[in-house]
Amino acid sequence: MGGTIGVSSELGQGSHFWINLPCRVDTHEEKLPDSPPLLNNQSDTTLSELTRQIKVLYIDDHDFNLKLVVDMLDTAPHIEIKTLQDPTQAITQASVLQPDMILLDINMPVMNGYEVLAELKANDQLKTIPVIALTANAMLNEVELGLEAGFSQYLAKPVIRTDLIHTIEQIMSLNL
Repeated sequence: MGGTIGVSSELGQGSHFWINLPCRVDTHEEKLPDSPPLLNNQSDTTLSELTRQIKVLYIDDHDFNLKLVVDMLDTAPHIEIKTLQDPTQAITQASVLQPDMILLDINMPVMNGYEVLAELKANDQLKTIPVIALTANAMLNEVELGLEAGFSQYLAKPVIRTDLIHTIEQIMSLNL
């Protein structure tokens, strides 16, 4: 891609990793890539057409990721988002909030996304809530493992706003 990567490390101090990629600016509008395929049969009906409010809980240990997704979903007035940074509180908060959908990071301290998903699926009150993995772990084998574990969809960070909204709408339209 014409970029560079590097690392500097100092014993006892830590390491600094970086990546530099050239930025290409097009003056013409590009078509956004299609949304990832869903596991179930796709529906042309979207929730924005049905004007149904969707309550989403997003669990991620990084403030920046939480803010970014909140900003993305704030552009969709039919989606109400709540965030949670501590994965150990996921079951309690999901039980209180009763979201229609959960977005879940995979790599978190104390409990990873697979452990949170297993607890959600083991809870009779929460087991039917669709859960989308939203993670930087997007290698093909990781995606397959995530779908086999029970995620409704597996999206790679950085996610495109329109893809995220479209995926939420499609999954929710299948669960009406």
